[in-house]
Amino acid sequence: MPTHWTVTAIRAKADALEARGAGRITLAAETLGLMVTALRFLATEGMAERRASYTVEVWDASGNHIVEHIGSLSNHAAAHAAFDAACASRPNQRVTLRQGIRIVTRRGLDGEANLTA
Repeated sequence: MPTHWTVTAIRAKADALEARGAGRITLAAETLGLMVTALRFLATEGMAERRASYTVEVWDASGNHIVEHIGSLSNHAAAHAAFDAACASRPNQRVTLRQGIRIVTRRGLDGEANLTA
């Protein structure tokens, strides 16, 4: 999906497609309805991942490169649970929980947690 598509832009495209009908393209009415529904879904539920503000990541030994992206979450409690699970299953690796660029908490190679907020 193009990065310039916002929720508003997707909703506008769905409305325009529905108002215009199939127009210059040949679509069955059912297919047109499915396309409009899919666009509206994308504008609501489908955009949730883009709004996720927390990320859980595993870093290399130097702490300079992400080697595994565990997940992106929008719920604070779920993000902490994912962080805890990542730490438990990767005892000898650096793991971070970030909100945007801010590190919420991290666990170093020695297993020691460093709570930053």
